[in-house]
Amino acid sequence: EGIGKAMESGIIASEILLKYFKEKTTDFSGIDVLYRATLREKMSARFQAYKKAQRWLSVPMLGDLICWRANAGRYVRKQIEGLIEETVDPKTIFSTIGILKALLF
Repeated sequence: EGIGKAMESGIIASEILLKYFKEKTTDFSGIDVLYRATLREKMSARFQAYKKAQRWLSVPMLGDLICWRANAGRYVRKQIEGLIEETVDPKTIFSTIGILKALLF
């Protein structure tokens, strides 16, 4: 768990370092600020969606509903598989529209 995000953050770090090296600069004073800003830009929305999913799943009835729909239909099962594989944005499932789709498809 979290390996995909760790790899993504490592790629971001290497891209920033590469940029600095290409510019042949010896001043790395702003590199940490740039790294944090880039991480925030690229990952913030996903982590907010994970937090929302955590809140939604803390309601047992809603968690049961999602599990029931995952067993009953392909749509929710595919979304959850994508969530685990980190190929689907958690907002796809854990939003009002996502829950409505889960009930219908």
